[in-house]
Order: sequence, then C-alpha cells, then structure tokens
Amino acid sequence: MGYQLGHYYSNSTGSCTSIVMYFPDGNSVRSGISNAYKILFGRYAEPGGVSYHESLWATGNYSSYTSMVASTSMAEASAYNGLSSGGMSATYCLWMH
Repeated sequence: MGYQLGHYYSNSTGSCTSIVMYFPDGNSVRSGISNAYKILFGRYAEPGGVSYHESLWATGNYSSYTSMVASTSMAEASAYNGLSSGGMSATYCLWMH
C-alpha cells in the first residue's frame, strides 16, 4: 500500500491524529520497519522514520528487525509524541469522529 494518510490515537494529546504513514505492502525493508513501529508505538511509521531506519539498514547498522527494535531506547520512543505508551487503531479513531 505504501505511503497513505492514516490515523492513530495519541496518548499525549488524548485525540486522534492524522499523518502520512507507510502501510506495509509485502516483504520489504520499509514494510518491516513500519510493522516494527506498529508493535512499538501502536501506529505505522511516518516517512521520516522509514527513511531514518532504512538508511541504517543500508549502512549495515541493523542485522535484523530484532536488532532494530532493541536499538530503540525509551528516550527515542518518547520523541514519538508520547506513543511509547501505546496507541489505538485507525478504526477506533474513525469511530470516535
């Protein structure tokens, strides 16, 4: 599916937020990165996050998705607008409107 507008529930604002996210579209590095974001933050990856982690894959800094997730500290996670404490699905956000 690639980059599309999506919604997530932001715990820091207490509301649904719309951003462009990378929706997994198969067995690619971008899909793996975005799936990891979904597990860690409750939403898919935004373009900047995909680009950042994709560049680290390209330079050999990650050997697996496990190593990518392990390298994401809680300090980094807190930079994601409070999403380190979880999120809600787009369905929930759409239902709320």
